[in-house]
Amino acid sequence: MVIERIRARQRSRVRCLRAGDAKTRFFHLKCNSRRRKNIVARLARRNIMKTEQAHKASLAKSFFVDVLGTTAPATTGLNWERPNLPVHDLSELEQEFTASEIRQAIQDTPLDRASGPDGFTGRFFKAAADIILPNLLLAFHQLRAMNRHGLAGINNANIVVIPKTDGAASMGDFRPINLLNSVPELYTKVLATRLARRIHELISPTQSAFIRGRSIQDNFLFVQGMAIHFHRTKKPALFLKLDLARPSKLCPGPICWIS
Repeated sequence: MVIERIRARQRSRVRCLRAGDAKTRFFHLKCNSRRRKNIVARLARRNIMKTEQAHKASLAKSFFVDVLGTTAPATTGLNWERPNLPVHDLSELEQEFTASEIRQAIQDTPLDRASGPDGFTGRFFKAAADIILPNLLLAFHQLRAMNRHGLAGINNANIVVIPKTDGAASMGDFRPINLLNSVPELYTKVLATRLARRIHELISPTQSAFIRGRSIQDNFLFVQGMAIHFHRTKKPALFLKLDLARPSKLCPGPICWIS
């Protein structure tokens, strides 16, 4: 009964209650409510609504194939010497993995977040860390050595779409989320933790978004201050707001938004 309640709680995404604080029926009701809200009832294509499951699956597949693109050999390259960028010693990022790094990544993993195709959550890894840690360390060493034997079995993900607004009817109205398998997710988490220690040296201070300790709101304050400055000093200035969109067949890049 306890395991059944835990599973129902995970599906319902109710985190404010413990496993034994409510009846299983409560979690099932929450789960059914979420399922009705997140279901893709219909998808539109060329102003024609599709409700059959096969048609919706075909539309979703073609959309993601267009977004992800296809693999093609590189025909051009970048001359990294010409920009005269500063050189950093990042050899520490390529050092061998340690058990303490993997254990810390496991401790930082949320307990009951959505799992990947393998079905393992953070709660399992925290409970079985002492048992599986040697095998995880061995897998990390194989990945560091670029040994891809058996990687195809775990290097996949579930793409889950979440509606951005009520009544979402096209694939652009959904936010895709990739749910990776546990081992690749832990691997990338350890790499990200290593890189986070040096990220402030590599990323320009003008990049204020997606960096811990910085806020994208600083950009708005900076632009507002510059506008006030030019207005008071009566200096001519031109402000451009560029709307960057995802490249598509109709718009090959952001430049088409500028006229």
